[in-house]
Amino acid sequence: MQRALVLDNAPPLRVPLPFFLCVPLFAAAACIVLLVTGEFALQSRWTPAALAMTHLFTLGVLGHAMCAGLFQILPVATGIHPVAPRITAHVVHVTLLAGTLSLVAGFLLPGYRSLFNVAAGLLAVAFLTLIAVVLTAMERRSAKPLRGATVVLATTRYALLALGVTVVFGVLLALRFGAGLTLSNDSVLLHGSWGLAGWVALLLAAMSFQLIPLFQATELYPEWLTGRLATGVTGLLAALTLLVALPGLHGPGALPALFLLSIPWLIFGTTTLHRLLTRKRPRPDPTTWFWCMAMSCLVAGIVLFWLHGLGQGDYSVALGALWLAGTGWSAITGMLYKIIPFLLWFNAQRHLPCAHPAVPKVRQLINERVACAHAALHGLGLLLLLGACLLSETLARPAALVLLGSAVWQATFMLNALALFAKARRALRAAGFRY
Repeated sequence: MQRALVLDNAPPLRVPLPFFLCVPLFAAAACIVLLVTGEFALQSRWTPAALAMTHLFTLGVLGHAMCAGLFQILPVATGIHPVAPRITAHVVHVTLLAGTLSLVAGFLLPGYRSLFNVAAGLLAVAFLTLIAVVLTAMERRSAKPLRGATVVLATTRYALLALGVTVVFGVLLALRFGAGLTLSNDSVLLHGSWGLAGWVALLLAAMSFQLIPLFQATELYPEWLTGRLATGVTGLLAALTLLVALPGLHGPGALPALFLLSIPWLIFGTTTLHRLLTRKRPRPDPTTWFWCMAMSCLVAGIVLFWLHGLGQGDYSVALGALWLAGTGWSAITGMLYKIIPFLLWFNAQRHLPCAHPAVPKVRQLINERVACAHAALHGLGLLLLLGACLLSETLARPAALVLLGSAVWQATFMLNALALFAKARRALRAAGFRY
């Protein structure tokens, strides 16, 4: 069924914009950590620098983008309005920002263990507030859902469930660092599995079901995938949790469960790639390249995970690079190249009685040639980062520099678009329009 959007449901720009603006800043921070620590950061996924970079991506880049997506895209795509969006978005943003910085500082400053306790409290407030306001809005909805919104809503519900489980394990792990809480190492496996395969991947899929056909002019996802992906993934995550929790089953049971868990995401990745490569528009735009990179990294990461699980080598660091920087950051960058220009154009003209020449068109807010160059730079950075997982002494800092350039490029694009938006608003005020 063709997707329907109701743009009048969009919240004020100040609701999602602070989240979006933080995305390139946290990506740059992760690159700076790698630049400073060099090859030592990639020796193991347990080094303080690796843990800091992991959470700069998961909480800083992906977390902020996902929160913005719930506040911005959910009302437009499904008719669901999170409760009191201006206030709750501010609470979520401030606590998520402060909690992420506290957690990262705790990893990088081993003498300040109390920062983990601070981070646990702040991040719990941020995500539990987010879950509460979105689920409350879903329960209060009385109107008929928008056309095509049922799948997005169902997948989002499962993503929020996964987020809740992720938060529980994450808070417990933070308290293990900060307060000496005794906790099994299996909690790390469950925290990562529910966080990446559940919360991040399911919400990314929910947004993809809506945004890929709309912005990339592709065929709709097949109903057998959109209707069963979330339930299948959640069921496998629940089975993994039971296998880990039951004595004697962790060793023989967890690995097959993880292998099974990877299959739905392999299907999703290959299906999305096929949709992108057979899109109706003959000429790809910059966002197409970013999405192709994201899905290629997702599929490559799953293949590498199978080799890792079969004992063909330790690829844990490379998996983090592929799934966090390769899949997550690339997909978010591709989304922002569509969402930011559209949001600024829409908010500049939404209260005008008719079109005004002072309002820049969407295409004026993004230079496609420059964005394609950004995609090439970003792809080069990902290749160097993957190479650095094997040749860390040679490639770690070059990879950090190139990816830092990608983050700065992304921030520059957003600031330039905001400058054009501000100029348009000044011109409209001078013409007598109120904002």
